[in-house]
Amino acid sequence: RLFDPQPIMPRYVTGTSYGIRGNIPNAHYRHTTPEVDVEFQINSQGMRDDREFPLQKPEGTCRIALFGDSFFMGYELNYPDTFAHLLETTLRSKGVNVEVLNFAVSGFGTAEMIRAYEAKGHLFNPDIVVFQWHSTDPDDNVRSGLFQLKNGEITPTNGTYLPSIATQDMLLDWKLYR
Repeated sequence: RLFDPQPIMPRYVTGTSYGIRGNIPNAHYRHTTPEVDVEFQINSQGMRDDREFPLQKPEGTCRIALFGDSFFMGYELNYPDTFAHLLETTLRSKGVNVEVLNFAVSGFGTAEMIRAYEAKGHLFNPDIVVFQWHSTDPDDNVRSGLFQLKNGEITPTNGTYLPSIATQDMLLDWKLYR
């Protein structure tokens, strides 16, 4: 990398109390490649947003919770160009009192999205929940081992899926790496 720099997609993720990866709360960073230079802000709740959301939904507000991977997170987009922001501003321009909460985490499969919804997302009382699907999700879901199909039912199997999180956390503690 020193002699032939290559863009890398850093995943500013860490372990959560519910056993899967999550965005690092209060993270603020730039993602720069030859194609893009974007700024990220993660709120204290681990969502890509500069706002905080109370658990109690404001009266008369429609809450939409988004769960996905880097596509829903808008990994190569500035916040105003993300699906979450565009959805919220479009609906508001049509007179809908709405909040769009973006729980997306780069690298998530649907198994992690389910775990995130069950552990955290449902606490915000969303009216609408949208899961983004990607063609890599079947492989991601098998690799995570969070659920299995048993007698025609999906059942939880593994309590955690934290690939490389200990290494990532150690590296992020090192100033030169950051």
